Amino acid sequence: MLNNKAPINSVIFASVLLMFSHASVFSSEVSSPDTIHKIAFGSCANQNKDQPMWDTIVAENPELFLFIGDNIYGDTEDMAVLKNKYSKLMAKPGYQKLLKTCPILSTWDDHDYGKNDGGLDYPKRAESAEVFLDVFNVPKDSPRRSRSGIYGAKTY
Repeated sequence: MLNNKAPINSVIFASVLLMFSHASVFSSEVSSPDTIHKIAFGSCANQNKDQPMWDTIVAENPELFLFIGDNIYGDTEDMAVLKNKYSKLMAKPGYQKLLKTCPILSTWDDHDYGKNDGGLDYPKRAESAEVFLDVFNVPKDSPRRSRSGIYGAKTY
């Protein structure tokens, strides 16, 4: 039971643990025999703002980073604009350090998708998914590229 003193990060962390404990239910994607001891995660990374949090995350030496949505604030139907906004994130020096530190697993939320509170009515869904998967270096033969949505799983 949550009360107003329980940090929201506890709820998110519990959700992440649940996601990892049931990952094989969602996909038969490649698994790793590695044991992960330290997972960092984040969201709501406005590409137009300073992002000092990357240095803090990197200093913790995570073995995996989960980017769990609103990784940028795309909010557009123009894929050139969306790509440019992802480029701003990717150019952040701290984010570049993170890329050298650990693997990143990513999913999207409405702003990455392209429309605040967007859903199936968003007309650029397929194009936006392709941009997202390209930005996060998802292999061209990944099952994530052959189905509706961008979900996937990896078991450690």
